[in-house]
Amino acid sequence: MNEILLTSILLALIVITVILIKLLINYARLAQSYKALEETMQRNNEDIAGLSAAGVKVDERLNEIYQNQQHFNVKLSQVEEMSANVGGATQANHKIIQRINQGAGVEELMVECGVTRDEAELFLKMHRSE
Repeated sequence: MNEILLTSILLALIVITVILIKLLINYARLAQSYKALEETMQRNNEDIAGLSAAGVKVDERLNEIYQNQQHFNVKLSQVEEMSANVGGATQANHKIIQRINQGAGVEELMVECGVTRDEAELFLKMHRSE
């Protein structure tokens, strides 16, 4: 009876040892898988952080471009306004030159064209010789 009991215990120990070895092998595989997943997760977190930082930079750059566009729109409006004013001044200058060519003097230019005496004299000096 002791032999049977001893053989049973020995067989049970062998079975337990085999199960324990299989569990250790599975644990080692799981540990490797866990480590690989952890490394992948770390890389993904770094990628997400990089993308977020890049997104912030893109947003900052777009905001800068938008502000520049607004600035250029204001400048364009000013240039267009100045251009319109210059066009009006050119027409006024043309009228003054026409009157000079027709023989108008300083007094006539002052009254008809609304210029100062100095401006009328300057126009006469510049355009009388034409």
